[in-house]
Amino acid sequence: ALPVIWSSRTLAVDEKSGSSGALSLPRILTFSLANLPIGAITIAVFVYLPPYFAGHLGVGMGLVGFAWWAVRMLDIPIDFILAMLMDRTRTSLGRYRAWMIAGAPILMLGLYRLFMAPHGFGAAYLIGSLLLMYLGYSILFLSLNAWGATLATLYHERSRLFGGIAAVGVIGALAV
Repeated sequence: ALPVIWSSRTLAVDEKSGSSGALSLPRILTFSLANLPIGAITIAVFVYLPPYFAGHLGVGMGLVGFAWWAVRMLDIPIDFILAMLMDRTRTSLGRYRAWMIAGAPILMLGLYRLFMAPHGFGAAYLIGSLLLMYLGYSILFLSLNAWGATLATLYHERSRLFGGIAAVGVIGALAV
């Protein structure tokens, strides 16, 4: 027989603290609001920018596609490194809040460079701007999800929290 990994009791009460671990809906929604701009940015960047670059700024679609591919391939190991650094971080602001504060200006600078790109820019400009944008995006998204996992330690509460985060992200995407 396999050992019982979880039971209905683990969904209701945390064995160590004896508390229910329940997060209120207002707390879930408030925490999830951090995903609203992330969801909005995702649609704006993926749907609107590539055709804008190719159609209005005179950059070849092949260059745009290659730059996106190259940066996303670089982003895979960067995400892994960021996650390891986040897990080792100890600050007075907490483990993940400091990363969220640091990631926002990086994301904003990358987005500014992308949305205010000069006509006929080259590969270095595009790749550099995308790297900045994805670095900030990764920092914010990873820290939000890691922080959420520490807030909701019970299975059911984690499902509720991440459902709220996903729903708010979809609302941000639809708003764009």
